[in-house]
Amino acid sequence: MLKADFKKELWHFNLQVSFEVFAGQVLVLWGPSGAGKTTVLECLAGLRHPDEGQISLNKKLLFSSIDRINLPSRKRRIGYLFQNYALFPHMTVGENIDFGRRYQSDKDFSYQRWRKDLMEAFGIGHLITRYSYQLSGGEKQRVALARAMAVRPDLLLLDEPFSSLDHETKLDLRHELNAVKKTWDIPVVLVTHDREDADALGDCIITIDHGQMIQSQRTQTAYNNDTQIYTVL
Repeated sequence: MLKADFKKELWHFNLQVSFEVFAGQVLVLWGPSGAGKTTVLECLAGLRHPDEGQISLNKKLLFSSIDRINLPSRKRRIGYLFQNYALFPHMTVGENIDFGRRYQSDKDFSYQRWRKDLMEAFGIGHLITRYSYQLSGGEKQRVALARAMAVRPDLLLLDEPFSSLDHETKLDLRHELNAVKKTWDIPVVLVTHDREDADALGDCIITIDHGQMIQSQRTQTAYNNDTQIYTVL
């Protein structure tokens, strides 16, 4: 379970959020561009640090202003799918997927089997020797998602994952993300400004504007699954 309650002063407003996400749930942060959504993801991932508050994942503190804890990104075991996918152009698909593994040291884990399963799950096995410039937008998104999952994350962060895709590709990848949710049973936080994406994928939707949580609701799926509604500041 992810628990986050923190504040971050930005140049144009103060960001303040408080929420929980359980394994197998998707929390959507929805709102206009520049509302502070991506900053929330960056604080969770350790790419930025809050000014005060606490972030914990499966009862392990990732950040605490009181206890002066701020784990670096590589030790948080978090998968991050960036908005522009951030694939390394000088690396092949296989090398991109393997990139995060250099920080992993679990000796009893069969990475090659896990890697093979990931590539089969996302239908990218035939792309293993290609470079990013040889991929379509949907293929880049699948490779980036496989790279995020390659570290066997305890939390998956998705920043506008469909923003540059055509409608048909978007529908296919929504289906794949729902499969990730069911198969790997980890909490997911997804950022979007597209309400259709939010309704299709989220168990709970939190609206953020100028750094403040102004509305929270469960989707129809969440009501059917009796998912809890989150507290809004």
